[in-house]
Amino acid sequence: MFEYWKLVSSLLICAYTSPTFLDNVNTVKEIIYTQVSKSAIPNIVDNAIGVGLQLRNILLVDEKKSTMTSTIYLLYMYRVYNISWNKTDMEIEVCEMPADQLWTPDLIITNLVNEINVGYEKTIIGNYGHVALVKIATVETYCQYNLKLFPFDEQTCYISIGNLAPRGIRSYGLYNLDFPLRANEYKPNSLWNFEGITISYACLHKYLDYETNCNENDVMSANDTFFKDIKYIINLKRAPLFCICTVLLPFLALSLMMPLIFILPPSSGERTTLAVTIILSFMINFLMLGAVIPASSVSFPNLGIQLLVATLMSASAILLNTLIMAMFETNHKDPPPYFIKEVFCVRLAKVFMLKANQKANMGSDLKGKECHATSANCQWQLLCIVFDRLLVCAFTIAICLLALATFQII
Repeated sequence: MFEYWKLVSSLLICAYTSPTFLDNVNTVKEIIYTQVSKSAIPNIVDNAIGVGLQLRNILLVDEKKSTMTSTIYLLYMYRVYNISWNKTDMEIEVCEMPADQLWTPDLIITNLVNEINVGYEKTIIGNYGHVALVKIATVETYCQYNLKLFPFDEQTCYISIGNLAPRGIRSYGLYNLDFPLRANEYKPNSLWNFEGITISYACLHKYLDYETNCNENDVMSANDTFFKDIKYIINLKRAPLFCICTVLLPFLALSLMMPLIFILPPSSGERTTLAVTIILSFMINFLMLGAVIPASSVSFPNLGIQLLVATLMSASAILLNTLIMAMFETNHKDPPPYFIKEVFCVRLAKVFMLKANQKANMGSDLKGKECHATSANCQWQLLCIVFDRLLVCAFTIAICLLALATFQII
């Protein structure tokens, strides 16, 4: 069996080895041009073409446009009838020729958006009719992204290679070539980790407009019922370090500061300032997330939802703090209703170990005098302190749940 790698790696060394060498070169070229010239469609053995693909590097992953720009090695291999010569007599085993002078298979990247650059393209023909088309190109392909787990998401993009033949014209059977990627040939990307390539096959019915899954044997067959595609699925994993340092850690730190709003005594005068500072910090963090997060309406990241919830919690903390401060500073003539006083000022006050005559826990009334249990202002202030303790517990539990949801993403 012909060794494909010997064909790909061997090049024509145009060295003068005999007086008839140039004549031999012209004879070989004439044989090749007769069978695989631009104007002649070659008779391919078994009507089958081998396809191989390597990923050289990932230049850009654009979630907004749903595209991926990458540099790839592409290899097409097939065997043509009526191309053969005696390598001993001709002193030529393989011949390298420009690809633009010969026929090339009607295969395309079916999810191609733009072919940006073709850096190298050569055709190598062996003395038994084996043909290899080697191509290095920078391509932009369509890729659908799911951003629910951003920035800890894993994406699968694919490069699909299939037939360009119109309906009613025979398509080629395709099979995958073992085209291993050398470790030093892939250039790492700073934002994405390459996790490997898997291969899948698809068959598109020519006349009924439906696509079905198929195996390698189906794709290799040369029947005319289906267009065959080979999908090279590229598995990517985002490198989250930048987003962790710029968005996630500040988000968690600001969330932990929210209970401090209600820990400060109402008489300190710094509660409202702290609450406003926290919500402004959340808004700045949200703007930073908007600059980092990919713009997409198909799927919104869970991290963005959690940051939005934390911002709404901060806004509610300002509202509750305003109500408590207004209640604390107002000069009340009547005590709280009996039910409220019984539940909050008596029962819950005992739970939080508060006493109505403890100035250290409540501060003083509006006149700067000590609070007494029978004073209406004192009872309202005690009610405010109980509300503070309840809100500290409620916000702490909510923040713990929010942090737990965040770490579940991780």
